[in-house]
Amino acid sequence: MVRFSSLLLFLSIVHITLFASHDSTLYNSRFEEQLFKNIQDSVTVSPLDIMLAVNYKNDNEKLVQKRIDGIVASLKNQGLEGKKTKKQIQEIYKSIHKEELKKYVEDAGFNELFESGDYNCVSATALYAMVLQEFNIDYEIRETPTHVYLVADPSDTKVLIESTLPQNGTFEFDYKTKKEYVNYLVSSKLISKEEFENTSIDKLFEEHYDQNKIIDLTQLAALMYYNEGVTKFNTRDYESASLALKKANTIYPSVAVGLLYNSALATQLNSEIATKKYNPLMLASFVNFNRTNDEYSVYGIDFFKNIGNQLMIENPDVPKYKSYFESFKSMLDDSVDINPFSQTYYVLLAYSNELNENYAAALQNMNYSYISNSENLSTKEAILGLIRNHLVNDKEHEATTDSLDMYFDIFPFLEENTGLQEYYSYCKMRVIRESFLYNMPTLGYEKLSAFEESLQYANAYSHDKEYLENMYLDIAGYYARKNNMNMAAKSLQRGLQFEPNSMLLKNRLMELSQFRSQANTFEQAIVYSNKSREEQFKEDFNKSIVACWEIDGALNGADEVEYDESLKIMTYKDNKLTYIIDGKTESGKYSIRTKSRLMYLVPDRNKEDYTIFKVESIDNREMILRPFVNGKLTGTRIYMSKCS
Repeated sequence: MVRFSSLLLFLSIVHITLFASHDSTLYNSRFEEQLFKNIQDSVTVSPLDIMLAVNYKNDNEKLVQKRIDGIVASLKNQGLEGKKTKKQIQEIYKSIHKEELKKYVEDAGFNELFESGDYNCVSATALYAMVLQEFNIDYEIRETPTHVYLVADPSDTKVLIESTLPQNGTFEFDYKTKKEYVNYLVSSKLISKEEFENTSIDKLFEEHYDQNKIIDLTQLAALMYYNEGVTKFNTRDYESASLALKKANTIYPSVAVGLLYNSALATQLNSEIATKKYNPLMLASFVNFNRTNDEYSVYGIDFFKNIGNQLMIENPDVPKYKSYFESFKSMLDDSVDINPFSQTYYVLLAYSNELNENYAAALQNMNYSYISNSENLSTKEAILGLIRNHLVNDKEHEATTDSLDMYFDIFPFLEENTGLQEYYSYCKMRVIRESFLYNMPTLGYEKLSAFEESLQYANAYSHDKEYLENMYLDIAGYYARKNNMNMAAKSLQRGLQFEPNSMLLKNRLMELSQFRSQANTFEQAIVYSNKSREEQFKEDFNKSIVACWEIDGALNGADEVEYDESLKIMTYKDNKLTYIIDGKTESGKYSIRTKSRLMYLVPDRNKEDYTIFKVESIDNREMILRPFVNGKLTGTRIYMSKCS
C-alpha cells in the first residue's frame, strides 16, 4: 500500500527542485547518483531503474530484468498470446500472484520482490504493469490516498488487478455495482439530484468513481521512494526520510509526498536544535521548498538565528558557524533571497569580532549586513554601537575624523546621529587646539579653515558651543603667548562670527582691546580663497587623476618606511582603472569622495574587497596618499609620481 505517516503537518505544498549538487553522501550508490544526474540533465530514465535505485544492490538490475523476461517467456510458452485480452489478463494475474508474490510486507522494497517474494501494492502493481506492457495490453495505474491498483484494458473489459486481494484479485464493474455507487453519491450529496436525473449511470460512474488519479509507471516508481520516506519517518530517522521524500518529489511532485517531505524537514530541524548537530542541507532544503510561502520562510530565518545564537553566543565556535553558512548558502536556489540570512550571519560575526576588540573586522562584517538590508533598525543600532566602541578606543583625534569621514560615507544614516556629529566636530576642534598648543599654527589654520567652511553649510554637523568657544580662546592664547595681541583679538573676532552671543569671547576680546595692534586687519590675518577647499580639491583631482602613477617612496613623519614597491595605479576615463598591489594586478573602478578626500579602488572580481586611500594632495606631477589599514587611517604618507 501507499503508506501515510501518523504525523502530518498542515503545510502549503509547492514544487521542489532537484538536488543542487550530486554529493555522494546524498545517494546510496553510484547507480542512484547517476540516475538523478540524468533526471537533472533531462535525460530519459526508465521506471525500472528508479525502482532499483531505491535500495540498490550491485548489478541487481541485470538479475531483475532477467526474472521479468523469464516471467514473460513462461506466459508466452503457455500460449497466452493467442487468447482473448480478458483471459490473458486473468492468466497473468494468477501466474504472478502464485509464482512471484509470496508474502505481503508493508514496507517491502522492489528488490525484495525478486529475492524473497515479499511485496506490497506498489511493487506488485509495478510488476503487473511491466508484464502487461510485454503483451501490449493497455492499463491504467490508479492512485488513491492510501493505495494503488491497476485497471487492465481500461477502454473495453476494465479488469481490475488488486495485488493485495489474492482470492478475488480481478473483477469487473457490472451495472448493479455502478448503480449502487452512484446512488451513494446522490445520498451523500456529492452529486445533485438534477445531475442524477439527466445523466446516465455509466457516465456518472466514469466521472466520479473514487475520484482517484491515473498515474504512469514512472510516478508509481517514485512512490517507492515515498514509502521509503514513510518508513524512515516512522522510525524517527527524519534526515533519511527527508532525503527519500525529496527524491520522490523530484520524480513525482504530489500533495501527499510534498506534505510529508515538509513535515520531515521541519521535524529534523527541531531535532537539530535539541541535539546541537546541524546539517546545512536540511535547512537549505526547507528554505528552497518554502521559498514562496511567507510563513515558513520566516520559520527558516528564525531557525538560522537559533543556530547563530548557539554557535556564536552560547557555545562559540566561529569556524563551525562560518562553515555552516558557506555550505548552506551554496545549497540555496538562485530564486531564494539570501539577504535575511546574510544579515544575521554578518551581525553575529561582527559581535564576535567586537568581543575580541577587532573593530575593523567587526565594522567590515556590519558593512556586509548593512548591504543586505540598509533599512533594518537592529543593524543600524548595532553599527552605531560598534562605531562608538571603536571611537572610544581611538585616542588619535585626527585619525578619528578621517575614520568618521569613512563611516559617514559607508553608512549615510550615521549623519543623522547628533551624538556622532558632535563627537566629529569635537575631534576636529581638538586637533585644531592641539596644533596651536604644540606650536603648529600653519597646520592649525589649515584645519581651522576647513572646519569653519563646514560650519557655513546648511547641513553642518552639530557641535558643542562651549568647546568651540574654548577652541578660539586657545588660538587667542597662542598669539597672546607670542605677544601678538592683535592676532589674539582677531582670533576671538573669528569665533564671534560663529557664536555672536558668546559672552566668554566678548569679555576676553574687551580685555585684549588695549593691546590690539592696528598694523594688520582681520582680513589680512586670514585670507579666504574664492573657492572652497572642497571645490578646489575636486578641480585638482579631476584635472590630474587620469594617468599612470607609480610609487616614489613612503614616510611616517620624517622617517622613511618600507612600502609595497610594486604599487602602481593606472586610471582612465569613466572611472576605470588598473592597479597593482602586492604584485597582484586588479582591474576595476575608482571613486572619490571630495568632501572627505577618500578614494576607493574597487576590483571587478569582488566589489567588497575594496582599498581606501585618503588623498592628501594631488597635482599634475605628484599625488600623496594615506592608506587605511583595517578600517583605520595610518600615519604613513605614500608619495606617487606619474609614470615615466
